[in-house]
Amino acid sequence: IVDENQAVIVETLKAANMMKNQHLARAIGDAGWSGFITKLEYKAAEKGVHLVKLDQWFASSKTCHCCGHKMPEMPLNKRIWQCPECGIEHDRD
Repeated sequence: IVDENQAVIVETLKAANMMKNQHLARAIGDAGWSGFITKLEYKAAEKGVHLVKLDQWFASSKTCHCCGHKMPEMPLNKRIWQCPECGIEHDRD
């Protein structure tokens, strides 16, 4: 990840809250989120790559990466959207 990018952006997730979902708890627990982020921080610092931690409530899937326009509302079932300002199509995933 750090060899191929100048910057890495990660979302600060609350693993404890995600563990409340009984269907995903084991997979989330096995993933070791905090350990991964710690290693990523170390490797990014070593390679001089910027590591940015975004707040979990930052509306990244509703914000256009080209012009910065933020959609006021967007239902979760809408996975692909087009920016009304610049016309770029975005995939929320």
